[in-house]
Amino acid sequence: MTEANADAKESHRIKSISFLSSPRHILLQNKNGPCPLLAAANALLLRGVITLPGRCISAGQISIDDVVNILAERTVAKTGQHAASATATTVSDPVPPTTTVAVSENKTDNDEKNESSSSEAEADAEAEASAPPSPSPLPPQKDSSPRASAALHAQHHLHEVLSLFPSLQYGMDVNPKFTSGPTGVEFTTSMTCFDLLGVELVHGWLLDPQDVETASVIGDKTYNELVELVIKGNDAGDEVDKLGKMIAAKEAGAEIAVPVSDSRPHQPPEAAEGAEDDQQQQEEKEEEKK
Repeated sequence: MTEANADAKESHRIKSISFLSSPRHILLQNKNGPCPLLAAANALLLRGVITLPGRCISAGQISIDDVVNILAERTVAKTGQHAASATATTVSDPVPPTTTVAVSENKTDNDEKNESSSSEAEADAEAEASAPPSPSPLPPQKDSSPRASAALHAQHHLHEVLSLFPSLQYGMDVNPKFTSGPTGVEFTTSMTCFDLLGVELVHGWLLDPQDVETASVIGDKTYNELVELVIKGNDAGDEVDKLGKMIAAKEAGAEIAVPVSDSRPHQPPEAAEGAEDDQQQQEEKEEEKK
């Protein structure tokens, strides 16, 4: 069975519970192991942000494909909300047009009435002309806050984020920081999935702030950085051990090559035998003299 077919048949049982005096549905694990996808779905189900299809509730189980689709729809909706709030526009009232009035020189009774009306219109026009000009419409203002920037960035990479959802059923790499609180983690694309869903990811890998000595060593390093530091320390320790053995071996070799000698000068074997013969002949001559 291929992995694609296995994923298509993967499903989770649905359980009905009461959460804060409200009926809720949650998803159960079908086997042991990490499942960030299930954690995100249950967090949203408990908050009542998402709901399960009626057919799945009736069947008592839901497929992985359905879970992925529900979370993808939630992500798209959340991204649209962020994009809408990222740009703020202001609209001003339009400037009213100027009224032009023509006055005739031939005056009749009707003309006098018209002239009176025209005079009033001219007075209104002069009042409008003397009034301060209306402000011109302002151009759309973009929100440059970090939240808006993050929203636009997430919208730009939405397709990449959505493609990660199926892989979240197998686990997710999280690189926590031990001294930056429960939300201190290294940013990854997988973390963006949780941000777009509106689920805050926290961890419990925290250092006791009273342990000042350990905190001074760890600092702001992440889990991966500390692992690399430990590996480098082990490698350095191995190198020190090798160097110590090499020094000890060299010192032992020097002692064997140059043993402690007596006060007499060293002579080759042939020269030593010749010296013994000369000494013996000298002794024989002295005995003959006696």
